[in-house]
Amino acid sequence: MGSNLIYGATFRVYIRFTKSLKELAELISQGLQIGEMRFENSEEEPYNDVIYFETLGFEAEILELGSTNNLPNVQFVVQASTMDSFEEISTKRMHDLSLWMARFIALQCKVITLVKNKDSTTGEMFHYDTNSFDVKSETLVLES
Repeated sequence: MGSNLIYGATFRVYIRFTKSLKELAELISQGLQIGEMRFENSEEEPYNDVIYFETLGFEAEILELGSTNNLPNVQFVVQASTMDSFEEISTKRMHDLSLWMARFIALQCKVITLVKNKDSTTGEMFHYDTNSFDVKSETLVLES
């Protein structure tokens, strides 16, 4: 007998990218084959630009990080969760796909990605190796 419990999913992937938010959105749109993206201002101060998109039941956004960020040379974050997952969030039935998505974005978009581990003191960094045509990873110690 299978379980009737429904689970949602979420991810948060940090990206090292020295160009603009718009150029990153174009790269992600092409690499992940995402059709429509909306450019808007965030709903909270400081009202920076945010890019929103929906795909495969996820509501996602791409944000530029501020200067208070403690991650090594990381400028952006892509984060998403499944739509209409209020019950799953409240009952802690959400799968974290961050590590998989970081590796996938690094492969498809040829950018450096990073995921914070649950302890928040370490993280996993992924980058596409043009010699082996594979994604390499390394564990990083993060600043407090």
